[in-house]
Amino acid sequence: MEDVKTGLIPEPAIAVESSPGKMQAIWRVVSDDFVTNDGGADVPKYESLIRTLRLRYNADPQSTDTASFLRVPGFRNDKYPDKPIARLLYVGALTPHRLTDFKIEIVPIEEVANFPAVGDATVRMRMEYLDLR
Repeated sequence: MEDVKTGLIPEPAIAVESSPGKMQAIWRVVSDDFVTNDGGADVPKYESLIRTLRLRYNADPQSTDTASFLRVPGFRNDKYPDKPIARLLYVGALTPHRLTDFKIEIVPIEEVANFPAVGDATVRMRMEYLDLR
């Protein structure tokens, strides 16, 4: 991805091909960046980042809520008639990223519908919370 090369977004920790030509990008992130003042999960902040990434890369619209699951490498993707097997593409640096490592403009959740998409429609984004407290 060009945006990784230019530093606009950090390199994902893991990439999985969920079906031919479709990829899931997974980052480790510092959980403190997604916590409210009262200590709860800041779901709107998390979903704003995920939806911004989804829209920027024209990714799967079903990939943006916190309850979605990832395809596990080695398992069949029953969504398609040929039932392709998800495969691990690579494991990169597992260093957790801060929200500030994502240099893209994060669109507030209420404005996401108006954000223009660019890029490839094959990237599915996810974050892995990492509690460093």
